[in-house]
Amino acid sequence: MMEGPSVDEDRDCFSPLLLNATSINIEVYYSKAVNYTLMVTFVSFFLVLLLIRQMEHSHTQSGAAKVSVVMIGQQAIIDAYLCLLHLTAGVLVESLFNAFATASFFKFVVFSIFEMRYLLAIWKASRPMYNGEGWEAMRRELLVLYSRFNGMLLGGILLIYEFHNYIRPILLLLYSFWILQIITNIVRDSRKPLHPYYILGITVTRLAVPFCVWILPEKYGYYRRLDHSSSRSTDCVICMTSIDLSQHPNDCMVTPCDHFFHSGCLQRWMDIKMECPTCRRPLPPA
Repeated sequence: MMEGPSVDEDRDCFSPLLLNATSINIEVYYSKAVNYTLMVTFVSFFLVLLLIRQMEHSHTQSGAAKVSVVMIGQQAIIDAYLCLLHLTAGVLVESLFNAFATASFFKFVVFSIFEMRYLLAIWKASRPMYNGEGWEAMRRELLVLYSRFNGMLLGGILLIYEFHNYIRPILLLLYSFWILQIITNIVRDSRKPLHPYYILGITVTRLAVPFCVWILPEKYGYYRRLDHSSSRSTDCVICMTSIDLSQHPNDCMVTPCDHFFHSGCLQRWMDIKMECPTCRRPLPPA
């Protein structure tokens, strides 16, 4: 709160001027980002433990051959996307780069080291005829494996970009990796290829990030649909000029408490304080 004299054109003081400015609390957003990073770090560490347990469960060639290579590859693609997503968020929000870069690093460790290692073990177990043909045959197989993985990774990015309006069905399809293992069990008549702890743990940890995104509050829509045939007019208490809804129906924003303001006026107001200029009720983020 600041108080100072107001001066007219004749340089005479005539009334005190009160200014009440509220700064944006960046520390709150930084704290949330740090908490999210800790959650992603814990989930990544737990994923590593689950992968180690599953690799011990299927350490034999016959045990590894029962696991769907596409199912593990799909999970590796999910972690690769999360790695790129967190890194992009850190680049865009410079003040939170360290937090998002940490989350990106742990996701990179999960998919590039542990999941790719297990993917290679399953790939080798499903192709026993190449095990005795020397390094050249193995190198060709590795080239095919990594080419397919990178191709699916790049193709998925292009698919999401092209059909971003259908992001929910795409994510549902991406997280349906258990269906691939079920199909593999039916085709190969496999019994218990996955450890029960791995099934339960992966199901919980894979839903952690979508659940955090799902519980975030939705942004309030300040631009409501108005009746264009209405001749109603009201005043904006910020600039003290009228708002003609019949002439410019989209040039106003409506708060949850049903107060009308010019779009530019309310946006500049919310940059200072998140409360209604008329009734002082808290406003949700736009």
